[in-house]
Parts: sequence; C-alpha cells; structure tokens
Amino acid sequence: MMAALWLMFILAFSSASIEVTATCYSYPLVYNFYDMLAQSACTAKVSVSARVWAMRRSCPYGTKSCAQICAEKSLTCFQAYHVYKNPPILAENSNSQPDQGVPGLSMYSYDNGCDFSHPGCGPNYCCCSGPSNALG
Repeated sequence: MMAALWLMFILAFSSASIEVTATCYSYPLVYNFYDMLAQSACTAKVSVSARVWAMRRSCPYGTKSCAQICAEKSLTCFQAYHVYKNPPILAENSNSQPDQGVPGLSMYSYDNGCDFSHPGCGPNYCCCSGPSNALG
C-alpha cells in the first residue's frame, strides 16, 4: 500500500518524466517509469531467446528510424512502441477497483514500426535485440 501511495505522489508531482534515483555499489541509478514500461513491453514481445533493449527515440519527424537506432549499436530492431506520457492518476486499488473502466496507462504498438517514416511523432521507443555479449 505504501508503494502505491508513493507512486501516486510521484505521478502527481512530477513533470514529463517520472524518475527515481537510487545507488548501487556507490553508482547512481536512475529509473525512468516510461523506460521500464517500454523495456517490459519489448521483453514480452521478443519471440526468440535474446538480450533485449528498449532504446529511446526522439519524436519529431526527420529523426532516425528504429532500425537505424538499433543498427548503430549492432543490434536488430524487432518492434516499436509509443509510450504516452502524463497518464491520469487513478485511485489506489489494494482492496477494490475504485476506478473501474477509467483509462490509465496507454501505449501504441507499431506493426513494422522499425522502419517508421510517416510524418508526426511515431514510436518513441525502439525494441532492439542482439547476442548476449552485445553492448558489453
């Protein structure tokens, strides 16, 4: 319950991104809520045993395609998503569903989104895969 209240506090008082900073072995770690959503979706979508990365993509038209972003790291693009930011804040639901039927988080899955080249934002996350030794 405390975790849910803490998350609601973060959602209510954050700006465009939700980040949590922690330390591990004296190194700072930053967890971005949207990155975690994209990573989870990419991992769920991969159809073979592989290492998976959700790579950020800038939205304005004219940016690199997901295929290009993955290829720059010697990886292969297999899916693309748009994670919609600033979702509505839903009520805590540990014992019931007070916001039944109210839309919350939202993502758009692009079929063949790796080569997205239409005007507009398009995907803001690219799903890349590669061998287990890719990227170190």
